[in-house]
Amino acid sequence: MHKNILLEYAKDDDENHLPGFEGPGMKRALDELIQHLIKHNYKDPFGSNDHKLKKSKYIPKFAGALITLVDEVGTQILQEKDRGVWSCLDINPMVAGIIETTCAFLLKKGSQDGGAENCVLLGMGMPEFLTLNDCELQLAQSAFNELALALRKIILNKGMRDAVKNYRKNSTKRYGQVMKVTRKAWKKFSKILLIRLDWGLLHSIPDLRAKFKDQEDFEDQLMEVTKYRDAMLELLKKRYGSDLAFYFWKIEFGAQRGLHLHWMIGLNGSKHQYRIRAARAIAEMWKTVIDNENSYIWNVNAIQSKGEPILRVIDYHDPQLWEIVGVYADYLTKVDYFLKLRMPGNMHSFGGTQLRNESCKKRGPQRSKAMTEADIKQVRGPQGGRKVKGEKA
Repeated sequence: MHKNILLEYAKDDDENHLPGFEGPGMKRALDELIQHLIKHNYKDPFGSNDHKLKKSKYIPKFAGALITLVDEVGTQILQEKDRGVWSCLDINPMVAGIIETTCAFLLKKGSQDGGAENCVLLGMGMPEFLTLNDCELQLAQSAFNELALALRKIILNKGMRDAVKNYRKNSTKRYGQVMKVTRKAWKKFSKILLIRLDWGLLHSIPDLRAKFKDQEDFEDQLMEVTKYRDAMLELLKKRYGSDLAFYFWKIEFGAQRGLHLHWMIGLNGSKHQYRIRAARAIAEMWKTVIDNENSYIWNVNAIQSKGEPILRVIDYHDPQLWEIVGVYADYLTKVDYFLKLRMPGNMHSFGGTQLRNESCKKRGPQRSKAMTEADIKQVRGPQGGRKVKGEKA
């Protein structure tokens, strides 16, 4: 029902010609808006109205997408006042609803201007927003927040609410799977080397990583990613065998990076102790079976850290064990709404080691310390709804 919701405005420009919305910026803005508007842990694009709003040096993607929407719709209103341009948009109902709601908001909501009731946002784009003084900024940010809530209400109809609820339910189930599998692994291995690797396509000119001609083109590219994933997994199992404590993979879509893969891997830490070198060895191995000229593998383990590295060999009694695993598991299992709304029903975006009844009894001498335990709900990261330090209730 919802698989093709986002497809229309992700087509190439020639195949998705909308009056006043030819630019790729608007298409990307619509994608960004929908993903943020249907999130369960929704937050206003410019923060809460109960405290003074400030202009930030960095404008979040959600806020930037909203400004782009207002700019495009406002331009059409000012240039096409007497023409019914909105009624002839041959696009899906969700996007049409966003445009219609924005149009009505700009025309009827706000202060009076020359006898006509117009919104303070009408005629505002990114250049105008960046030059607002403090008083004007307060009004604009409040209006943007109010518009976002109106759009969220339009989008979250019953059908979409049910779909989002199922996405969240599956995400929680997957998170629980990762935590149970990794707990069993640390019962078997005293030490596990935690590895994170990402795979994706290299930037090209023009950048076509996030563009698809139609649903068939999207599914073809998705199939190519799954073939790479299968080849990577086969090599991983063949090389490490019983030393492979666990593995998990996640296919995601980014408005800039396009389709890409996240990997979370655990190796027997008694035999594999070099966090950067071991991850690099896996990446080099994978390069033999993937399109190395047009793609990259990012070794997350190699990121420099001021303190003790998070991705490292972790003991079963390490007090940070589940804090670390919980955040990575949460990130890996978060809902990718864009992909969920497009992916065919017979394909999966997540997979990994399954729980089995085989013995997880540790070989060797008896442990002298108790294994670290934690409530998996309490150590889940912010994607799952956990509040971070300093966040208001």
